[in-house]
Amino acid sequence: MLLFVLTGVITVVVLFLLCLLSVICLDRKAVAQLTNEPALIVSRLRSIAPYAGLLGIVLVANKGLQDVIYDLSMEIGFEATETIYAVEGLFVAFVQAGFPEGMNYYFSFMYVFGYVVLLVFPAIAYFVSDSLEHLKILLTAYGLNYAGGIVCYTLVVAYGPRNHIPEQVSQPLLDLYPDVTTVTSQVNRNTNVFPSLHTSLSVTVFAIALMTRETFPRWFTIATIMSTSIVLSTMALGIHWLVDVVAGIGLAAVSVALGTIIVERS
Repeated sequence: MLLFVLTGVITVVVLFLLCLLSVICLDRKAVAQLTNEPALIVSRLRSIAPYAGLLGIVLVANKGLQDVIYDLSMEIGFEATETIYAVEGLFVAFVQAGFPEGMNYYFSFMYVFGYVVLLVFPAIAYFVSDSLEHLKILLTAYGLNYAGGIVCYTLVVAYGPRNHIPEQVSQPLLDLYPDVTTVTSQVNRNTNVFPSLHTSLSVTVFAIALMTRETFPRWFTIATIMSTSIVLSTMALGIHWLVDVVAGIGLAAVSVALGTIIVERS
């Protein structure tokens, strides 16, 4: 019941923000043209179907194999927590100390709600655009990010700073909203921190927003703010190490580059 209520709240907030962004960022004439031509909508859906389908397969595999991946990682995975801690020490604690306590509300909102909005809205915007190329790149890059995450989470076992050094690093998200784990536990485990998928997917959106900044200038500005906030939130909330964030940026760069190549050659 609690999961249903929380999911409903998140859905309502996300839908409101998506509508707001649509008003701010989308060309009304393009939206009107699309909504008045059902055949055009069907044509575009058919064009992106292979890319959306592959992403769907990866997402289903990620969810369906979650327990298998966890068990396998416990058997063969490299325990990297101490190594990561040895590399960066108390960097995350310094990040937390650098922000006033009130910022935890903002970072929590961005981590939970802003993240979903950031991933969904560009798909809407690029579907309305004259060319579907960037939507295809986006969907392909999303799939590559998740596929890379599956591999890394199988081969690397790592616990976040809030779990490894709780004396130095706090967990503001859980302190403010303890019930949020009811939702997050459905899609993630506390051993899945390397790389940070919140970082990789946020940076992926930013990179493609950069490509389309002339067509969607307002979205580029908003995406820059949101993606930066989400990346910072992963450390400010004590969830990820700096190493996880850097790895996430690298995964995003590879995913966008490969996604672009795949779409251009298809």
